[in-house]
Parts: sequence; C-alpha cells; structure tokens
Amino acid sequence: MKDNRGSGIWDAENVDARTTVDLGERSYHWREYTTAAGPVRGWAHHGVVVGPDGEGLVTASPDGRALVHLRHAQGRRTAELDVTECHGMSVDAFGTEYAIWIADNGTKYDHRERGDHLDVDRPGQVVRVDATGHTQQVIDDSALGEESRGWRPTGVTSESERDGGRIWVADGYGRSRVHCFARSGEPLWTTDGGDGGLAFASPHAIILDTRRPVPELLVADRNNRRIVVLSTEGRFLRSYGEGELTSPSGFALDGEQVWVTELHGAIVAFGLDERVAARLGDTDGADAAGWPNTIVGDELERSELVGGVFRSPHGIAVDASGAIAVSEWVIGGRVIVLTPQ
Repeated sequence: MKDNRGSGIWDAENVDARTTVDLGERSYHWREYTTAAGPVRGWAHHGVVVGPDGEGLVTASPDGRALVHLRHAQGRRTAELDVTECHGMSVDAFGTEYAIWIADNGTKYDHRERGDHLDVDRPGQVVRVDATGHTQQVIDDSALGEESRGWRPTGVTSESERDGGRIWVADGYGRSRVHCFARSGEPLWTTDGGDGGLAFASPHAIILDTRRPVPELLVADRNNRRIVVLSTEGRFLRSYGEGELTSPSGFALDGEQVWVTELHGAIVAFGLDERVAARLGDTDGADAAGWPNTIVGDELERSELVGGVFRSPHGIAVDASGAIAVSEWVIGGRVIVLTPQ
C-alpha cells in the first residue's frame, strides 16, 4: 500500500470482517475500512458523510487533517486541510456543487502515554471545503457575543438555497451553545437551550431534520443524555431519548428514521414517533480502564477491535443504497460500513 501524499492519492485498504449483523428487521454485512496507510498513533475523532456520487463515503484520516474517500476502486486522500480536526462533518445543502462543512474544535491530544496531553490548541472554526479539500469559506467566533467566544465547534448542518441557506453550529466542547449563521457568516441567533428548562450540556451534534412538513433541528445533548428538538429559529420544542440514550454523538437521516451514534458503544434508530425502532450494540464497555483504547503498562494502546462489535461510534452517515457508515473514536481509527443484505 502506498502513501503518495505529494500527489494526493492514497489507496484506502478495506478489511472484510466477514460478519453479518441483524439490525431491526434487516441483516447487514459488516465491513471495516482503514483510513491510514499503515498503523498510526493518531486518535481518530472525526465524522463521515456521503460522497459526491451519493454512494461513496468521505471521512478523515486519523490525524484529522485530510479527507479520505472510501468505497471507490482507488481511495483519494486530499492534500492536508488547514484544520486541526474534522470533528463534525456534513454535506452542504446549498447550491448544486458538492461541498462539506467541517466543525473543527481546534484541539488535538497526544494519547501516547497514560492520560491526555494537549498537543495542538488552535481557535475553533467551521470550514466549508469542496470534494478535493479546497477551502471555500471559514466561520469563526469573532462576530459572536463575548459569552460565546472561545467556542469549540463539534457539529454543523445547513439548509438549501431555496430555504435561505442558513448554517447551524453546535458548540459541544466550548460554551455548550447552538448558533445560527446566515450564508454570509453573519450570526443570526444563539441559544443555550435553557428556555426548555435544562441548558445544553455538550451539544455534540446537530442535524436539520427534514422528515416533517416543517423542518426542525435535532441536537445531540450528550451530557444530558437526550435529543433536543429546536425550531429553525432556535426555540425549544421538546426532547426525547431520555432513559434510552447514554452518549448521543452523531446523526444521520434514513427515510423516516434518524440514526444516532452512542459513543459508549451502539447505534440507535428512532422513528417519527420518537421511539426506538432499532439498536445495535450496547454501552457497557465504556467503564473499562483506558476506554475506548486499552492501558498497557504506562502506555495507552489501540484496543483489539472485534468485527460485529462497536467500540466507540462517533460519526454516522447513510448512503443512497441504505448502507450505514460509522466512524469510531479510537487510536488509528476505524470506519464500519453496514450494507443491507
């Protein structure tokens, strides 16, 4: 396998775990993909989105600074991006050209030793790039109110040009707020979710839910273990998932269902009735020392990952064929694609 960084091309190896899992009423083939040319120490902490053809997948390298295109005869790795982490990723709904929004929280840790050691600390930002990684727009926190500056964006979503082209950002690692921006980058509103009686606690992901006649925003309010529903103007509408979720971290729409990643080890589907429709995995493993990795002596090492068993689902996407892609938060990274049988 070659790592031709100079040309921007990289052959993405895939590893077939030869495993079938049952999810709801369907069976899925479990296939694993690597996102680096050989073993790496980087602790992957990124998202995944559907590629420009509606079937391929785009994720990030474990170091968080390059896009990796999967499910093609030849994977394409872009030149390194000017970001610290492709933490939250979503396809831009604006216009006709394919583009990706990246929520870059601005921090990267070195996890070679026991414990966390801050290795990179840059201002958080939200960046729009094309399929080759070329930067088209950057939104920072300079125009936000003083109480919102110092953000660490973790999720981003957008709407079509017809609907106004607004962009919504979840600041899950900074001030625990959700922001709305005009297409120009001008701030329109900010909320801490407190009008619903409980302020956000790490709003980790956000998605524009278009399954109903009037679109709504879903927020993965991770530390409150729930999903919060907002109007597109930022008004609290309701919440659900209490008692069902432990660590909601990512969203993907799939017909009338929305898939939610549970960082502690599962993916869960909710129907339009906001009840659990399907679940794969459990969240018991997060109690292990060093999770989601393993402590060996004084070193933090990649855990032995098992086919058919999630370790730490982070990002999620569903392509046109109904395949579900999940990126995991773990040393070296792992992307799982569940293909319906």
